[in-house]
Amino acid sequence: MTRDEYLAAVNQFMYQGEVLGEAIFNCAVSLEADPIRKYKWGTVLQLESETKARLRPFMTQLGLSIAQDDQAATIAAFAKTYASKSWRQHMEEAVAVTTFYLGKFREIEAAAPDSEREVAHSMVVHEAALKRFAELELAGDEKNSLNDVIAQLKYPLVTPIGSEDRNLQVVMRIYRAIVEGDIATRKSLVTDDFVLHFFGTEKIPWAGEWHGKDGLGEFLQRIADTLDFEEFATDEFLLDGDNVVVLGHERCRARATGRAAQVKWAHIWTLRDGLVCRHHEYTDTAAWEAALA
Repeated sequence: MTRDEYLAAVNQFMYQGEVLGEAIFNCAVSLEADPIRKYKWGTVLQLESETKARLRPFMTQLGLSIAQDDQAATIAAFAKTYASKSWRQHMEEAVAVTTFYLGKFREIEAAAPDSEREVAHSMVVHEAALKRFAELELAGDEKNSLNDVIAQLKYPLVTPIGSEDRNLQVVMRIYRAIVEGDIATRKSLVTDDFVLHFFGTEKIPWAGEWHGKDGLGEFLQRIADTLDFEEFATDEFLLDGDNVVVLGHERCRARATGRAAQVKWAHIWTLRDGLVCRHHEYTDTAAWEAALA
């Protein structure tokens, strides 16, 4: 790598790469509804921001511009598909992107003169931490996934209220199970005396009060027999002691009529000793009745 190629790589991959990463993660923070995942995006955003600021003196020392490339088109494309992708898909993409940049940073480190190698090496460590975060998320090690990232931060973010709260963790597992169609996990997270109340009329097959794990199973089966889900998403989480309130929306199509219902909903979860003992669902019952009629 010639000196000119080295300087071009420093600008394109190191500095503008941080500009792009900061913009992408900032967009993810703005679009993510899950408070824990929002915190995770925010933490990697903080690493990109701190690293970009740290690189500016290095860039000026090399006689390179610190002007930032326009990332509007890339961010628009990212935002357009964000909601349609699962967390796993986002993490898989993160592994692929960080693997690419890690290779570029290692090439830059190998070409760097002794006086510049420390900064170049720091970018290898930086990118390895981001890659490790995504890999651990994919492996299910959510508790430790950010450790290497946080270790590099001068100004780490305050963890969100309730991020360590078992009740929120349980409810988040339930919503992941809903999206994945994992009925066994849903049953495992409720008490034996669990009570579910879906407020609606007899025109809605799953309306009414359901008791215990078997009742939950029957409730879910009636929904599965009646509807095809086209969209299901959480929008906001509110914590109050043993109660977790979740606001969200969904779009489903009734199998019998072919008509769709697009509704907003509010779920109230009450927990006892780490399991859900009561669950209330409030939604637009008129929309359901119209789709089913």
